[in-house]
Amino acid sequence: MILSHNSIAHLLVTLAAYAIGSPVVPVSVAYSLLSKEHRELRAIAQIVEPAAVFAENATYAAAVEALGAVNLTVSADSTGTDLTPLARLEAEPTHAIAERIGQIDANSIAKIMFTSGSTGRPKGVVNHHGMLAANQQQMRQVWPFLADEPPILADWLPWSHTFGGNHNVNMVLVNGGSLWIDDGKPTPQMIERTVRNVADVRPSIHFNVPGATPRWCRFSSVTPTSPAASCRGCGWRSSPLPVCRSNCGTVSRRWLPCTGPRCG
Repeated sequence: MILSHNSIAHLLVTLAAYAIGSPVVPVSVAYSLLSKEHRELRAIAQIVEPAAVFAENATYAAAVEALGAVNLTVSADSTGTDLTPLARLEAEPTHAIAERIGQIDANSIAKIMFTSGSTGRPKGVVNHHGMLAANQQQMRQVWPFLADEPPILADWLPWSHTFGGNHNVNMVLVNGGSLWIDDGKPTPQMIERTVRNVADVRPSIHFNVPGATPRWCRFSSVTPTSPAASCRGCGWRSSPLPVCRSNCGTVSRRWLPCTGPRCG
């Protein structure tokens, strides 16, 4: 189980778990940091019964404590905690690891992601390796430029959600791209930071959420060079058509809107 925000250590733990066939459970920081009683977090733990928990640093100490006894608790920065330093787990690969990798197939569970709980308690959704691979192949067929031009992303979307954690991260991995972790957010207080980060990185493709769109347009319109100018495509999940149209005016490109259902 991973309690942390997007980080290099978060991704390393995820990929290590993939490699040995251990399902990963990335939990929203809303359940680990913003909640005081940690009801959802404890409910998720009761369902998945984690053998190990990763927390980025002491900021997540209360969440780790709320989980109770766990076989192994690991942290990238264990300063001020009793957690096991992630560096202590580093080791040379053995034949046992190679055997575990060889046992993974399309039906092996890669991760269990939990819904936002907008229709009740969060629900676990099993993601198999075959599902994740098929999704990326579908994207390559729809967007063939991904295979020819490794994607560059500046992305804040949380890896506890399939949009950021599967769609975007796997797109970069499969196509040999680059992902810059955006420390901004689509909030009135943080959207300007996101616009600056995207302007610095100059991504080839960009994704965001509906609430960010009007704020993005307001800030990017006063930027000397529009942050979206370098993009081959942009996706604003569930954005209403008028908002999409307003955003199209920021770049001299043809835009392809995509829509789909969301989970609750």
